[in-house]
Amino acid sequence: MPIVTKQKKWGPEYVQAAEPVKVRDGMTWYDTANNELKVWDESSSSWRWAATGSGARFGYVCGGIMAPYFTGIQRIDFPFSAAVAWQVGNIETSKNSYSAGCNSSQYGFVIGGLGPSLTVSLSSIRRFDFPFQSGIAEVVGNASQKHSSTGCNSSQHGYSIAGSSHELYTACISSIDRITFPFSSGTASVVGNIITARGRGSAVNSSQHGYSMGGFYVVEVPYGQYSVSYVDRILFPFNSGTSTQNARLSFPTSNSSSFNSSQYAYTTGINTSPTSSINRFSFPFDSGIASIVGSLAQSTYFSGALNSTRKGYVCGGSVSSTTVDFQTVDFSFDSGTAEERGVMSSEQVRPTCIDGVDFVTQFI
Repeated sequence: MPIVTKQKKWGPEYVQAAEPVKVRDGMTWYDTANNELKVWDESSSSWRWAATGSGARFGYVCGGIMAPYFTGIQRIDFPFSAAVAWQVGNIETSKNSYSAGCNSSQYGFVIGGLGPSLTVSLSSIRRFDFPFQSGIAEVVGNASQKHSSTGCNSSQHGYSIAGSSHELYTACISSIDRITFPFSSGTASVVGNIITARGRGSAVNSSQHGYSMGGFYVVEVPYGQYSVSYVDRILFPFNSGTSTQNARLSFPTSNSSSFNSSQYAYTTGINTSPTSSINRFSFPFDSGIASIVGSLAQSTYFSGALNSTRKGYVCGGSVSSTTVDFQTVDFSFDSGTAEERGVMSSEQVRPTCIDGVDFVTQFI
């Protein structure tokens, strides 16, 4: 007989090594033989992988640029500490950087970005299944316009926030696109705006809010690009209106990378030059100034970032004329220096990073 667990909140209905015989749509099974949490999908008559008992199982580093553009999707196996990330597939376009990344519990999404040249943006939305092991990410739809942006997600929706229509950043935008999971076709909806149009920012999400941080805005006469410290917040399931902007990072930043635990958001990037400082704020952050809580091992920029439920990972990027691999911190990181751990299979700058963290398992 299966062991039926009693949970105050969402949890596996079956905890056993053997596959349950009687199934129904949405039923969960914790497979003790493989240490995997699975959900029965009636439409495909199969178990969908959801997560391991400690959270998400894999992180993905997608695309980027390092003469030439890199189209691969590299995968790391949490708690990845001293290994090599392996290329498990490719994204659909020959050139891709500055894309927005978000995820449901079943899929990773790469939205928009810079395409065939530094002055041409993409609108395509590419999707791959978890756990992605081989093949090419599928084009399943389009953003509302061609642009590069930053992304976050709730458990039901993915968001592509602000950005620019091309590399020169003379046309920053403030719009927020939204897709509804498991988005498989169509066009993202414009559901609102952040207060200040800007590009090259970063984003994180708690279980209740999405946050857009830092970035460039442009002044055309005299022409210049200026970093900001703004933190914009939207409340899920954000479907109309404008973000609030009552908080700040500790310093202006752009070309930044961000990740989060269930309690904190972390971001690092550059101001007038590369900085190693790591900003942190607590959820729900609605006022005040983020704190500097530590440093990266290397002052990098043009990085990506992702997280498991236990660690944050700053992925790739550039420092001087060289590239870096992975820098990690343990949650809840509040002081010290990130550790350099693990190696990329290929150098990546400006990648899109996606983790398989499932809000159902992480944020309870």
